[in-house]
Amino acid sequence: MVDDPKLGQIVTDSNGFTLYRFDHDSANPPKATCTDSSCAALWPAAVAPSQPTGNGVSSSLIGTVTRADGTKQLTLNGWPLYRYVPDSKPGQTKGEGVMGIWWAVTPSGGKAMPSSSSAPNAPSAPMSPSTGGNYGNGY
Repeated sequence: MVDDPKLGQIVTDSNGFTLYRFDHDSANPPKATCTDSSCAALWPAAVAPSQPTGNGVSSSLIGTVTRADGTKQLTLNGWPLYRYVPDSKPGQTKGEGVMGIWWAVTPSGGKAMPSSSSAPNAPSAPMSPSTGGNYGNGY
């Protein structure tokens, strides 16, 4: 977990990269829907370690979901978690608000929102199936 100047407290992986949640997933029951190759290439699943833990996150909120390919994906309060490939350095939040459906995740599993009245970041380039714009299941 880190304090982001625009988003407040957000969750990161062990290397400091921001973790995101996807509005098309579900938390109850946990289900990951970003599974097709174009989506997963841009938004890779946060693969769960054998003993998931979190710094600054309640251990009771940390879990896993089994993806269609059999891998275990890390969840927070039921929400499957992802990385965003354009975040090339720890602390970046380029995936925040992409297409109005991808959000940095808070320590409670909620959507991080900018503290100002500004709108979430839009993608820097138009999304298309070739760049990962097809978010699985036709989204």
